[in-house]
Amino acid sequence: MSGNAAAYGGGGIHNFGSGARLPLTNSTVSGNAAAYGGGGIVNRSTDPSLTLSRSLVSGNTVPTTAEVSVTSRSSFTATFTLLGHKGLTTAAALAGFTPDPSDIVATSDGNKPTALTDILDTTLRDNGGPTLTLNLVAGSPAIDAAGATCGLTTDQRGAPRPVDGNGVAGCDIGAVEFGSVPSLLALPLPIAEGRHVQGKSRRVSQPKRARNVEIKGRCLIRRHARKQRDEPGKRECPGGSRPHI
Repeated sequence: MSGNAAAYGGGGIHNFGSGARLPLTNSTVSGNAAAYGGGGIVNRSTDPSLTLSRSLVSGNTVPTTAEVSVTSRSSFTATFTLLGHKGLTTAAALAGFTPDPSDIVATSDGNKPTALTDILDTTLRDNGGPTLTLNLVAGSPAIDAAGATCGLTTDQRGAPRPVDGNGVAGCDIGAVEFGSVPSLLALPLPIAEGRHVQGKSRRVSQPKRARNVEIKGRCLIRRHARKQRDEPGKRECPGGSRPHI
């Protein structure tokens, strides 16, 4: 969740009201802003509940409590979660709760002070899969830091979890598993329809009605299933934007 703004609090997420229940697992909340507390997340009012698991909340902005603000009479827990960055003190980043021993507090006075740019790439990019994502960077403390058992078997892009990223087997904190590669099945549009794709020449399996499709650069060469392989085939380069892969 990135690029959102609020005139009050909770630039990324505002969990409000009695009975509100919000679990966040393997999520990334970064690059959001608010005018008051909780640039990333606000959990407030009577009896709302918010649970963070294996999530990353870092790089949000607000005059006070930039990352997470929790009011009294609300329930909030965070486990195996990365919070803040070295540009903030813990008091400037978090309010209303005590981080769990399993959490990484990356603030200047936290248990693992780390600069924001050493945690993740702060620009939404095409890192594969159907949506833009905020990827981790090499050496990020979030890599392999969420324990050996993953909450989810794939990341936001559809890439498998876990993938060893630093020599110690474990799942990554946040929405993206660093170093994992989405399969062609995670493409947003079926290749069989003749969309643009990017990459080196390779053969892929297709449904019966679209067999023997070869990807060359940005075009598809479609061969009829009954024709010989050495026939040139039909080149298809339709207009439109390329899907994220």
